[in-house]
Amino acid sequence: MSTALPEGGFVWLTDDEIANLDILSIADDASERYILEVDLEYPCILDECQNHYPLAPERATVNIESDMLFLYCEQLAAKIFTGKLHQSPS
Repeated sequence: MSTALPEGGFVWLTDDEIANLDILSIADDASERYILEVDLEYPCILDECQNHYPLAPERATVNIESDMLFLYCEQLAAKIFTGKLHQSPS
């Protein structure tokens, strides 16, 4: 499923509307859409087998000197930032 993201017309729900919102009853093709902010509890046992495809990805700034990257990503970043990735043949 792919649709264009809306560009305007957003409204906040009131506390009463939030309390009465049943997200399971909303049809997939409903004309009204919702963006939810949630607190998740994610079992640690799933972390290792799903770490390449996280349940709820987040927007974050990744520092290449930190331990946030997989080894392959660190090696690729090193090649990119040292110019070794796109060398022209001599």
